[in-house]
Amino acid sequence: MRHAKKIILVIVLMAILQGNLFSLITSRIEVSVIDEDTGEPIPGAEIRVFRMMDDVFKPVLRGETNAEGFDNLNVRFNGNYLLNIIKEGYAVFGPFSEEFLEEYKLKAPFGASTIEASGLDYFSLDEGEIKHVRVKMQKEAKLVVNLQKKYPHGVFPVEGLEGGASIYNEDYYYPYVKEFKNLKTGIVTVELGLDGFMGKSIENVVLRKGETTTINYTFDFTKGQVIHGRIIEKNTELPLVGVRVKIIDDEGFGIFPYATTNTKGEYWLGGIEPGLYRIWFRSIKYKKEIDHMETIRININQKIEISKEFIVW
Repeated sequence: MRHAKKIILVIVLMAILQGNLFSLITSRIEVSVIDEDTGEPIPGAEIRVFRMMDDVFKPVLRGETNAEGFDNLNVRFNGNYLLNIIKEGYAVFGPFSEEFLEEYKLKAPFGASTIEASGLDYFSLDEGEIKHVRVKMQKEAKLVVNLQKKYPHGVFPVEGLEGGASIYNEDYYYPYVKEFKNLKTGIVTVELGLDGFMGKSIENVVLRKGETTTINYTFDFTKGQVIHGRIIEKNTELPLVGVRVKIIDDEGFGIFPYATTNTKGEYWLGGIEPGLYRIWFRSIKYKKEIDHMETIRININQKIEISKEFIVW
């Protein structure tokens, strides 16, 4: 019986040691980063490594190139990997953010035995394999978007998170901001947005290496089809702030972002196509909930005023 216990113990120990041995077998990604124009190494470039997990590329490692533009990254698991490299003054290599990867859920690609990396290249890595990745980075292009909003009572800058721009091309997605850097040279589509206004798409915007492109645009609530109104408390006649107002089409979908009443209880909706819609007033911030919907029709170049009184206290 003792001999049997010893044998079992030896088998268990061997299994543990074998597991530890396998866990020590690592693969390695060797990354060299150079300037596309000069061929010189780029030190201090941030390297982010993403691995395919559950059909999504997720961040697993970070590194930074040394004075020779080189970095070694040891990984413990085989699979499909993707690189994201950022350096101030250069166009970003790979996706701009983790949000890009989570939103679009990039699927696992077929791997290649060797790789000359560019854009969103991804590769497979086997256990114990060393993968050499040579990255050429180009000087950045920049884009500045100046947005304004025009009302009958004046023109005002678009501030904070109420509006911005997004950039789309085949390789990446830059979310809602007004100033972009680390962009690649090329032709992109820029989507402009403002709360309460139908978005504006600008195609074939040219981005040039080492240059700043500027877009100036005004969201005009004085032209086209516009809905405007004021929401107050029925008993006190005080303005109701933060009430969301949304236009809904025949199928029940909102056709653009919510407008929200300001400190005066006012809201504006612009850029609407002529047609039959429902307008929805909604707020849960007051003691009594606001949830009201009605049907409206808006014609070409029509300005509609829809003001409401609600009891909320």
